[in-house]
Amino acid sequence: EQSWPVVNITGYQGFQGSPSDQRPKYMRIRHVDLSEAINYTRGRHEMKFGMEWQHRNDGFHIGQNSVGNWSFLGTYTGNGFGDLLMGFPDNGTRSPVQSLQGDYDDFKAWHFNDTFRVHPGLTLTLGMRYEINPFFKGILHTRTGFDPSTGKVIVPAGTSATDQPLSSAALKRAGAS
Repeated sequence: EQSWPVVNITGYQGFQGSPSDQRPKYMRIRHVDLSEAINYTRGRHEMKFGMEWQHRNDGFHIGQNSVGNWSFLGTYTGNGFGDLLMGFPDNGTRSPVQSLQGDYDDFKAWHFNDTFRVHPGLTLTLGMRYEINPFFKGILHTRTGFDPSTGKVIVPAGTSATDQPLSSAALKRAGAS
């Protein structure tokens, strides 16, 4: 999802976008889901074996002024709106898009079911499922935590003070630098 810049037009109402807040300016959602199941029938048993694997990568770009502030003053056509239509801003500022942030990880599951027909009036369905649902990892070391017993911020190993805008503050709070 994209965000609008601020557009100032001399003599006209401009557009008040959201370039300077911390809302996401661009979303990058990537999910891969794979699943497979095998059915096997033998006698009074119907068995199913299967697995599922899901890779989730939910990323987004945020940043101060990454979509810009543009001013059309009428310098080129004599009219601010004319300069906008021509695409000639008098001035503008725009920061580069900030680092990608978000979460990712792999979720895995295995399952087995056995539908057993004991006799025509009684069927038992038994099964089990094992899942691995981990705590998300942060893209570019963006995931932190808090340990209430020590009062310290927990920062992932390998985090650099330049990874994200607040990384240096988190490292100081964690006592890592």
